[in-house]
Amino acid sequence: MESSFFNLINSYSNGAITPVVFEEKYIELWNRYSQTEKYGQFNESTDGAFDKIFSAVDCFCSNVNLRDENDLDENGLYEEVKKIMEELKGKTI
Repeated sequence: MESSFFNLINSYSNGAITPVVFEEKYIELWNRYSQTEKYGQFNESTDGAFDKIFSAVDCFCSNVNLRDENDLDENGLYEEVKKIMEELKGKTI
């Protein structure tokens, strides 16, 4: 399941999927993951990164008319995911 998260994040980071598709697929994957016996059993850094990305996705609002100052737009989501993955990379090297 860990590789599913990395594959999805990489697809988003490389521009293969839109922020809206990433949001939908990440929430779906997170919901499946949270229902398994593997929930919380990735290494601490990886689990923390996936949790932070879930929070970023939760703050994402694609509709400019509904977005408020606490929401992330498309660029904000991308930058947040990028920052989280860079932090994770720094912890795993």
